[in-house]
Amino acid sequence: MPGELRALLTALALPPLLPLMLLALGLLLALTQRHRRKGLWLAGFSWAGLWLMSCYAVSMTLSTTLLASYPALTTEQVRTSGAQAIIELGGGILRTAPEYEGMLPPNSYTAPRLNYGARLAKATGLPLGYTGGVGHGAAPGSPPEAGHMAAFSEALLGVPMRWIEVQSRDTMENGSYMAQILRRDGIRRVALVTHELHMERSIYAFERAGLEVIPAPTAHLLQVERGLVEWLPSASGLQWSRLVLREWLGLWVARWQARL
Repeated sequence: MPGELRALLTALALPPLLPLMLLALGLLLALTQRHRRKGLWLAGFSWAGLWLMSCYAVSMTLSTTLLASYPALTTEQVRTSGAQAIIELGGGILRTAPEYEGMLPPNSYTAPRLNYGARLAKATGLPLGYTGGVGHGAAPGSPPEAGHMAAFSEALLGVPMRWIEVQSRDTMENGSYMAQILRRDGIRRVALVTHELHMERSIYAFERAGLEVIPAPTAHLLQVERGLVEWLPSASGLQWSRLVLREWLGLWVARWQARL
């Protein structure tokens, strides 16, 4: 239940649910004579907020305003960085893929991380690790992610995993549990592979666990559309805005919990 409650609270604090709830509240208030004007203002504000957060231009602005940015690394930069290992952070698995005949492939979030980590491992010769168990909001009986991604990486990408961590439920636990595993083999400095938007929170988690981190981001949020098109609402624009706000909120919560 605590895990489910955490996932629920996160959903309530982020778009599209938060602006939709405020919009509904505004419309209800607008039906009353006493609060009609306030309700209309709230409904209009919520509708405008949902529109803006669905625009790719706004998601890019939120990203540069709320989160640190990290440049892409070349394989040569990773090779000469002093990293002792490459660690990939999980982002989920695809459970509805019968065409893989029993093997669970990465979902759209995990795939860029898995591919980039494998590319770096092949180019640098560094050992590869993966951290990811079952998330707080996962359905009962969901399999730990890391084991399936290790099998996928070896079978389809040709890169075996030296370390897999299957207990973590969130980013802070990714860092804590993976650090325990790596220290047994004397690993202190790692190249960390995850989405650029997720990198700041990931660095915080791994450094707090005592590791030195070289950020190796993938899936950068870059300008892909022109002019007014970026201000048109889209599902992808809303998705990116939600990811940015989720990372900012997650980082704020992690830092707040560290002070307790």
